[in-house]
Formats: sequence, C-alpha cells, structure tokens
Amino acid sequence: MSSSNIQERDDRLLAIGAQCSHDTCHLVDFLPFTCAHCKNKFCQDHFKTEDHSCPDYDEAKHNRVAPNCPLCNTPVAIPPGQNPNIRMEAHLRNDCSVLTGKVAKKSGPVCASGKCGKVLIQPITCTTCRKQYCPTHRFPSDHTCVAPPPTVADNAKKTAANIKSSANMLSGKAAAAKNALDTKVQKGISAAQTAASSTTTKSLTSGINIKAPPGFSKTDSVPLSAPLDSSSPPGMNLTVTPTTTCKPNHQTLRTSFAPPPVRARAERESRKKALKERAAKGILTTKEKAALAQLDAEDEAAGGASGEDKNCLIM
Repeated sequence: MSSSNIQERDDRLLAIGAQCSHDTCHLVDFLPFTCAHCKNKFCQDHFKTEDHSCPDYDEAKHNRVAPNCPLCNTPVAIPPGQNPNIRMEAHLRNDCSVLTGKVAKKSGPVCASGKCGKVLIQPITCTTCRKQYCPTHRFPSDHTCVAPPPTVADNAKKTAANIKSSANMLSGKAAAAKNALDTKVQKGISAAQTAASSTTTKSLTSGINIKAPPGFSKTDSVPLSAPLDSSSPPGMNLTVTPTTTCKPNHQTLRTSFAPPPVRARAERESRKKALKERAAKGILTTKEKAALAQLDAEDEAAGGASGEDKNCLIM
C-alpha cells in the first residue's frame, strides 16, 4: 500500500472521531468527551477536570458545599466569594437557635391543626374552613373545623348562581307555554279542517239519488254515510237494505232512513236452519226454542207476500 493511500485512510478515520486535547495523549477517540468548562475534547482517561488540569474550573465557584452549624445543625449557605468562616460566625451570632433562642422559620406551609406543626409537602385544603392540613388531620372531625364568614366574593357568586337558576327556570316555563300554545293552535286547525270536510261532504251528498242496476224493480234505501259491507263493490261506501214494497220499473234509491245490514235475510235463514238442526238432535235450550218459535211466527206473518216480492234481489 502506498503512502498516499495510508494518509487518505488516516484522514478518514480522524474525521470520524477526535484527538484527545491532553498534551501527552492525543489519542484518536471515536466517542470523545467534551469538558463543560474549557469545551475541549478528551478521551476516557482525561475527561475529568483534575485529570487534564482544566484552567477554567474554579473550585470555590463550582464545588460549593453548605456546611452545617455545629450547634443547631442548620445548613449555612456561603455566598460566592465570601469566606466560609466569616459566614459561619455571622450565623452563630445572629441566627443560631441554640445561642440566640430564635425559632427557625419553616420554609413551607404548616398543618393548621393545633400543635401538629408538620411541614406540608402536599397541602390538603378543607372545603369547610378552607385551611391546609396534613393527611392525619385532613377530615373535619380531626380538627376544629369552623366555616369562615362569607366574603363579598362569595355573596356575589351566590347571587349570580341564583340569578342564573331563575333565568333557566323562566326560560323553561316560557318554552313549556310556547309548546302548549302550539299544541292548542294545531288542535284548533285540525278541528276546523275536520268541520270543513264534514260540511263539504254533507253538502255534496245531500239530495243525491243513486240508481239501482238494470233489471231490478225493488226500491232500496241507501244512506251514504253508512259503513261499507264486505259484499258491496269497491268504491261504494254504502249499506243497502230492502224496503217493504217493490215498485215496477222504478230505478232510484232513496236516502231517507238507515235500513238493516245487506245480509240480514241470509243471516236470518242461516240461523233458522242451524236452530232446526239442533232441534232435530234434541239439544235446543229454552232460549233457543223461543228464538226458533219467533222466527217461525215472523215467516208465517210474511207468508202473504206475493211471489214477486220474494224474488226481489237485496242490494
């Protein structure tokens, strides 16, 4: 391998990592450490400040330790650039609780329950007296809980809540009254439409004569408002019952009174036949015997009718 190739390979390797900045090392490290003070890159053996004698590292500035007071065991903070002995003498003379008798002030909130005095890392506020307590005295039964007098802000919130509640109630009542009024208006419109439809129907059907089919000579009376029988043709809402007389060559139907149903005669004959069959078997009751006798009497009374009357077709 030529010297130019070796030099090119070394350049590529040096471009990946970095050389240690220590004067006696210069090792190529692919994952070098950067000093936080002088910002130079070092290998694993020289990245500490004491290993490469960092010129930008100040022991008094970066390695500050608050010594404890030998009497009250309270840490005494030393400001940068001040002599620790002078600061400790000032603490013993002015702030030490053993020499001066002063009670050290606690840095955080304290439990409000009597003589508890615990420093609260996570205070618990009572919803009644609005004071802060430790977990041991957090319930109203565990401390002397007295609700404070309402403030102006509390009164304002209460008044606003009452006004909002009254407004909601009034809006609900207004909506209910509107719905009731709309319902009454709809009912009135429906009643007026029904009355108008009924009046129109009566005016259209009054005085109408319906002609019977050709070939029938009996005059039947038909009310237009009567229900449609199952044997009537589609589109005719009529119930037809024969009158007592048949007039030849008269093809009109009167609408003066309401007759019995169309199949009255057929139903009567069917009922009479069934009663006779039960009588033949001897299983008629007293009520059924009376009904059969009544039907026979009606047939005998109508027996004087002419053959033409009996052959009239029932519409």
